[in-house]
Amino acid sequence: MYETHLDIDTPPKETKLWRYIDLEKLLAFLHTGQLHLSRLDSFRDPWEGAWPSAVIEAFKYSWGEDEGNNYVKLTNNLRQTHYVSYWHESEVESAALWELYAGRAGVALHTTVGRLQQSIQDPQPFKIGRVRYIDYQNERLANENILLPVYLKRKSFEHEREVRVHVWALPDDMRHEECKPSIALKVKPNDLIDGILVSPSAPDWLLYPLQELCIKFGISKPVFKSSLYDPRVQ
Repeated sequence: MYETHLDIDTPPKETKLWRYIDLEKLLAFLHTGQLHLSRLDSFRDPWEGAWPSAVIEAFKYSWGEDEGNNYVKLTNNLRQTHYVSYWHESEVESAALWELYAGRAGVALHTTVGRLQQSIQDPQPFKIGRVRYIDYQNERLANENILLPVYLKRKSFEHEREVRVHVWALPDDMRHEECKPSIALKVKPNDLIDGILVSPSAPDWLLYPLQELCIKFGISKPVFKSSLYDPRVQ
């Protein structure tokens, strides 16, 4: 992991995390033993990795118009060099995130921050941190470190409760047009996974094939179907 001296919240190792994915992504994860990270500027939210408006105005006030604008421009250009894998922090599964990310026959990988950290067997430095949800129009920040925007999102996304695995992959020659659309970290899937939950909307017959698939790839952790929509369970 790389060290940072930022206003970034690193969750305790026992913090419970969920990753909701479809079956194609599950198969790719088990087959390759790699954790996929997407480039920050590829997400739907155009403010990913960008400084909030109130902070930009504070830069201009403190440093002057030109220097403030230049710093913001530099930070925005660097969005292409940041890659993240997003995880949901929660003690229990999320009905909303099942629908958003896993679909009718997807799964949720269950783990902890400690398991996630220890399972990554890659020489590439990485950071695990909580996303902070703020008012982009009014909230100012005490820290102007260039990495901080990676861990900021607007309050409209607060339901995500996101914890990110983050890699800053600067190209050797600083030519951003050569930045890859995604990167991957080598992991040990059986060390990462604490359990696999099958979508509550999945047909019952899907459970056994998924259990067999996980055994084939050396996953010794339990695979069971969510009881979220079972009328017998409150």
